[in-house]
Amino acid sequence: MRDPTDLKVEAAIEEVTAVLGLAARLGAFDHGSPDDVNVEARIKVTIASLRGSLPKHVCTYLDQLLLEREQADRDHGSDRNRWIVAAIAELQKRGFRPHRRGRRESACSIVQKALARLGVHLSEHTLEDLWDRRDVTRALFEWPLFLSPVLKKSRKK
Repeated sequence: MRDPTDLKVEAAIEEVTAVLGLAARLGAFDHGSPDDVNVEARIKVTIASLRGSLPKHVCTYLDQLLLEREQADRDHGSDRNRWIVAAIAELQKRGFRPHRRGRRESACSIVQKALARLGVHLSEHTLEDLWDRRDVTRALFEWPLFLSPVLKKSRKK
């Protein structure tokens, strides 16, 4: 017989995986790959190398484009972060501490395992930092319970 705590943790991981899987299908985790960072760096280096040979108004225009791209990147990352923070908040409501204490699973460790199942590899420490730096007013949206049949099954047990 499995430990009831293990069952509760596994049910939580399955639920978070289901809901964050939907977020991934909606594109919340599509942006910000290492390739995007490399492209961004190459664009900046190229513009810097051309700066002396380009007219001032072209340099100003390129700087504005880079600024807008960086803003879009930050906004997109915040969409992903809101989903993650909402998952941690929901798990906290269910009795999991946000941070690990000792060997017990935490909300951040559960979300980390769920994300890993989806192929999104963020460390538990990164998730704890996201939680600690969260903007509570922007992260408040209801955890979509209707998306998770796992929760309904676990409540019947």
